Amino acid sequence: MTAWKDVDKDTFLKNKETADARKTGGGSWDSWKPTASKAGVTAAKNVLRIMPPHQNMNDVFVEARMHFLPSKEIDAKTKRPIPIGINCFAQYGKDCEACNMVDRMYKAAKGEDDADTAKRLKSEAYDKSAKTRLYANIIDIQHPEKGVQKYAFGPEVEKKLRACFLDDEGEFRNISHPKNGRDVLMFVTKKPGEGDFNEYVQVKAKDTSSPIADMEWLDGINDLSEIAKEPSHVEMELALKGERPKTDGKAAEKAAAPVAAEKKVEKAAAPAAEKKAEAAAPAKSKRQPVTEEEEGGVWATAKAAIAKAGLDFTPVDITPEELEKVKKPACYTKETDISDSACQTCRVLIPCLEAKLMAEAA
Repeated sequence: MTAWKDVDKDTFLKNKETADARKTGGGSWDSWKPTASKAGVTAAKNVLRIMPPHQNMNDVFVEARMHFLPSKEIDAKTKRPIPIGINCFAQYGKDCEACNMVDRMYKAAKGEDDADTAKRLKSEAYDKSAKTRLYANIIDIQHPEKGVQKYAFGPEVEKKLRACFLDDEGEFRNISHPKNGRDVLMFVTKKPGEGDFNEYVQVKAKDTSSPIADMEWLDGINDLSEIAKEPSHVEMELALKGERPKTDGKAAEKAAAPVAAEKKVEKAAAPAAEKKAEAAAPAKSKRQPVTEEEEGGVWATAKAAIAKAGLDFTPVDITPEELEKVKKPACYTKETDISDSACQTCRVLIPCLEAKLMAEAA
């Protein structure tokens, strides 16, 4: 039987706070999709069961910041390129080729004299820009024969689904438990005048708990943590060319942690005495401490603001020399939000926040 685990209450509630503060919006993805009625018609009823997380998942939902790039493959129904979803490097604190491309497109649109061309470039840049996507294992109760399916959705739906894990008193309840969880009712219609976008009229957990109909469904729970793995630069290059990376997910996993592998080998080869000394020494923080001597120094104001906010993350360090070389995102110094997960993993967060704070103080 596939190993699954119960939802950790503290982790879930912490991620719910992040979800509530997150900006909504997103793109499409090849996964289960709720049935939606036409605009102006009674919302279509969907019944789904959120399955418990795989043992390798930290939460029932997995988050990824992804670019959706057009492939050379054309959808026979829509006649549009089938999108390639690939994780943005910025969330791993690295320079992202796709973000750089989007930035160039926005700049080209800004300098374009023809209004129609500028509008097209802006629209294309937005479509290719990184968007937050969430993933969950679900059972479509109206089509149980399909077994466990992956459900991809945006921040708006995430907030509604996470709210289902709270009872009327605001206390946590695990609706994904296989024995005493609850199905979720989702009433969906199309937004008027907005093409294929859905409006989630109501999303709520059923009033009564129930066991899942087939315990063998637990064998089909997917390890969705694989979705959040860092891709390789080769995969990104292929995606930018419109070619779908042909991997089974393991190549991306290997590309994500070469340094960790090297450290593991070095630690294994270290003498026992060195291991003991290493264990006794406190871990060195990557964040430079804010001290009185540092006051007025490089990015001290930004680091002090992060510390004052009390947020549980370590900003990516970057030297002034590296800052000159790295390509900044389009939002640089304009829309810094240290509570946003995308900003927290951005390589230029500290200088970006410093610039914004200094501008506000001026």
